[in-house]
Order: sequence, then C-alpha cells, then structure tokens
Amino acid sequence: MSDGCGWSIEVIFSGSVPKREGERNEDQYQIDTESLRFVLSDGASVSYDPATWAELLCKMFLEDPVLDAAWIADAASSYTRAVDRDSLPWMKQAAYDQGSFASLLGLCLSLETQKIEITAIGDSNVMIMTDGFVVKTFPIVEVEEFSRSPDLLCTVMSENNYLNEDVISAAKKVFDLKSVVDEDNVAILMATDALSSWVMSADTDLRLDALFTITGQDQFEELVANARNDGDLKIDDTTMITIRISRDLSPEH
Repeated sequence: MSDGCGWSIEVIFSGSVPKREGERNEDQYQIDTESLRFVLSDGASVSYDPATWAELLCKMFLEDPVLDAAWIADAASSYTRAVDRDSLPWMKQAAYDQGSFASLLGLCLSLETQKIEITAIGDSNVMIMTDGFVVKTFPIVEVEEFSRSPDLLCTVMSENNYLNEDVISAAKKVFDLKSVVDEDNVAILMATDALSSWVMSADTDLRLDALFTITGQDQFEELVANARNDGDLKIDDTTMITIRISRDLSPEH
C-alpha cells in the first residue's frame, strides 16, 4: 500500500504459534492498515484468562493508542464488566480476583510526519532495520534483559500502581524515520519475548533474514518448530509482525 507521501508500506507477515498444539494461544495481535497501527500483547499464563485481556488491550490500542492512567483504568473496567464473577466456580473466582496480566507492544506509523511511535509495557520488542542491520530496538536493548520479570498491565488496578507518569513516559518512544536511516527502505519486526530473545541471543542477522523471508503461516510454524527442537527457542506462545517501509520511486514522487 502507498501512503501518498512518498512511502509505501507492506505488511510482510503477521502470525502466531501456540506453545503447544491444541492449547489456547495467550498471545494476541491486531493490525489496522488504514490507520497504520500495529499491536501485540502477550498474556501471562499464570493469570486468569490472559488471552481475553490481551485481546482487549489490542482492540483498545487500535481504537485509541494513547496509553495513560485513564486508558488503563478504562481497559480494566471494560474487562471486569464483561465477566460475571458470581457465576464462576470458587477457584476461578480466586484467580479472577488476583487479576489477569499481559504485556502491550503498539506501533503507530505516521509517514506524513515520518514518525514511528512505539508504546511498550513488558518484554515484547520492536527491532528496526535497514540494509540488513539493526539500527534501533525498543524497549529491550540487551538480550540479558529478557531474564528480568517484565512489567505487565493488570485487570486489578492496584497492580498497576507502579505505572506512574515517569514509567508511562519511559514506555513510549518516537523515532524520526529520517534520523533512523539514510536508506530508502526500513524493515520492522514486532515480536513477543520468546522470538525476540531468540533473535537477539545469537546469529541475529541470519535469524532476521530467516524471519523476513516468511510470508505464510506454514513457514512460520516450521521455523518455530525447528528452533524449538534445536533448543534455541523457548517453548512459549510465539508471535510476530513484519513490516517493510520503502521509498516510493514513482515519477510523481
């Protein structure tokens, strides 16, 4: 697709593989090619119904990508309104009361202003490349950071008390497309933590090349299965979105 401002945007692939066949995938992702908004969320398996919470976070980000205290409260309220707690078995009530947890990684492209705006809570990661080389990553810079317990968004508002103005501000990053690269094309990978860690842990250039050749779900499933069998990729829900931004070289530009 072309944005009419001298750039064209291609979503090369988007897809997800559950940690085990037949199990519910707790990763969620959504794309709006009209608004050029992309989002994924990794639901925490140890919490109550994390996939539903992750899906709601994705939906809300596409509708309104401005993360702040009111946005988080609105998301938590929307989730709790949809659950009839009294109808749950007592064990599920206890899990529900502890909250559902999920990460959030959102990306907005504004090619009119040539900005890449990223919002990140948790350890899902964006990698921005040109000419096969990684030039920017956010929020994870070093692979060792994946060993830390990530910040997450929760349906129980008291669990979000750490999200003060400074934390929310640090969760946002804006890259000027011109300052990121001097080349005419940019490649972007958005991925949940298992795949991001795999890419950054070894042979990063080769692994990125492999990911950007994927255009179908079967290819993605094969790569994930092989990497898991090799013991290199953690057995976890695995999700990615790959995007290419190119300079439109047609005569009118």
